[in-house]
Order: sequence, then structure tokens, then C-alpha cells
Amino acid sequence: MKIIVDRDSVSAGDDMYGHEETFDVCESMTVADFFNFVNSNGYLAHIIGNDVAWLLQNCTGKIGAYYTKTGEVTHPEVSIKDKMDEAGGNPHFFVRYYNNPELARKQN
Repeated sequence: MKIIVDRDSVSAGDDMYGHEETFDVCESMTVADFFNFVNSNGYLAHIIGNDVAWLLQNCTGKIGAYYTKTGEVTHPEVSIKDKMDEAGGNPHFFVRYYNNPELARKQN
């Protein structure tokens, strides 16, 4: 299945280009699989200090989060396809950047 992912920019230099990408992924992808996939493909910006959070959401709301320092993923078992189905088949997802992981925990 195809998903369309966009993410926040993390710095002025990162703003120079758009971040929307279309990925062909398996229908069994979970939140944990998603973060492993985008991280291993270099989609998430590398942040000095490696202590940030990325929150995955779609039009139905927040889905899960990835904390770079600890490697923790919240709601790792949630199905990406199920979230697409909840959104009426909408394949758009957004990854929000938090430079303060504790703030992200409060938001998630």
C-alpha cells in the first residue's frame, strides 16, 4: 500500500526543501515498523544530541511517538492500515518534531 508522509522541518537549512514523500509499504506495518522504516531510510532529520521526539499523526489524531534517545515507541502495535481505514482511506500522515521529549509525552 502507498502512504504519503510529511514532516516538520527542524532547522533553517532543513526548510529549503519539502519533506513530503510517498512510500510503498506492507499492509501489516505497525507504528513501530513505521518509525524503523523512516529512520532507517534517512527520512527523519538527524539531530545533534539525539534527544528529541517525533509524533506520528493523521487526520484522526495522534497515533504514536518515537523517542530518539531511548528508542522508545509508543503504541508500537497500532496498525498503519487501520489508521488509514479510520481516516476513510486517506493515506496522508504527518510526523511532528519535538525538541523537548517531555513536552511530546504530555501531547501524546
